[in-house]
Amino acid sequence: NITLGANIEEVGSGKLNLTLTANKGQVYTSTIDLGGGTLNVLGNTTVIDMGLAGVYLGSIYNIGGGSITGSAGGGPGIRLSGSILQQTGGTLNITGTSSSSTGILNYGVLSIAAGATMNVTGTSNTSGTGVSLSTSGTSVQNYGTLNINGTSDSGYGVNLATGAAVGNSGTLNITGTSSSGRGVYSNAPLSIGAGATANIKGTSDTNVGVFLNTGGSVTDNGVLNITGTSISNYGVHNNGTLNIEAGATALIAGTRTDSGGDGVVDTGTITVDLNGRLCVIDNNVASGTGCPSGKTGGGGGGGGDGGGAIGLVVIGGAAAFLMSGDPDLYLAAPDTLTGGSPVFWADSRLDTVTVDLKGGTAEAKLFTRSGHLKRQLKYTDNADGVNHYAWQNTADKAQAKLSVNPRTREYFYSETGAQSGQPYTVKAHGWLTSGQSGSQQAAR
Repeated sequence: NITLGANIEEVGSGKLNLTLTANKGQVYTSTIDLGGGTLNVLGNTTVIDMGLAGVYLGSIYNIGGGSITGSAGGGPGIRLSGSILQQTGGTLNITGTSSSSTGILNYGVLSIAAGATMNVTGTSNTSGTGVSLSTSGTSVQNYGTLNINGTSDSGYGVNLATGAAVGNSGTLNITGTSSSGRGVYSNAPLSIGAGATANIKGTSDTNVGVFLNTGGSVTDNGVLNITGTSISNYGVHNNGTLNIEAGATALIAGTRTDSGGDGVVDTGTITVDLNGRLCVIDNNVASGTGCPSGKTGGGGGGGGDGGGAIGLVVIGGAAAFLMSGDPDLYLAAPDTLTGGSPVFWADSRLDTVTVDLKGGTAEAKLFTRSGHLKRQLKYTDNADGVNHYAWQNTADKAQAKLSVNPRTREYFYSETGAQSGQPYTVKAHGWLTSGQSGSQQAAR
């Protein structure tokens, strides 16, 4: 074993290059400041086991590159237990492997800046996590790059138990793979902004590829790409609150390869600002804005368990994720319109209603004594799970409003205006039918 119990600090303007090698033992350090020098560490406790980490590091500052390699039998391959692992330049490769525990277990902040590149690769051969970021968070700034790759047999490939902040043109790439665990599990807010990019990719055979349990925000020309693949489960499952703000872009793509259900499912909240862009690709079916070319529009995945398929609407200043297996809702039989002057509105009815959940539009056709009136309504917002659509005639100020609950398919229609100088209000209420209207709509 190699144990450095006291702090080590470079003094002056030089750089400290430090190499620690324990071919058959643990490397343990306290706080170290390298002043921009390199760090090369090798620890191996597979031969002595005892649950020890191969490499156990305290806080390390101003790393200018190098490598950290740890292998363990009963403990984590590498345990980063200090408050920070700070890299200020060069390339640092961190590789941890464990036979029965976590490949890399980090309790501090991973801080990458000044154009530095940190490559983190962790492997657990059993139920441990490949790479676990467990306490303080991750910061990638100033053109820095952090690449995280975690692999596990039955645990998480990568566990983001703390938040990640990526800004000032930094880049975060996360790849997690597991046979029966989640590929990537994110349980803390992601913050992507100031021209930064985060790419998250998760793969699992029987579990969720990427599971977002908290969400986060994408702002200020930030880019977030999430891609998940599973054989028999959701590719991507969002259970948090994700905000795509003005100038930001996000892509969520999920694939279930056994054709047994949805590739992407949402049981949380995803909102998009007026000038934000969000594309959702569910089993190669695209919805939203800024989607890659060649992807199919409209439609949705099959009937998986849990949240239901995602339908995306991005109109005006909001986006709503709609739990509906079909892209359309329609009125199967006319409903009576109530209110208004009997001279014009007697025996009137709401003849047809068609709602395109994917496209964010709706059409209502009213039957009156003077014939049919058609209203082309546009999606405005979603509140408490209810979609709102509106139409206005700028000439005579007539207005129509339609509210639809995609889950229950209940609707309310109202219209106000003036007929022959007399104000009127007419209303209708009922329930819509899911699916394509087909000949029923064409016949009326």
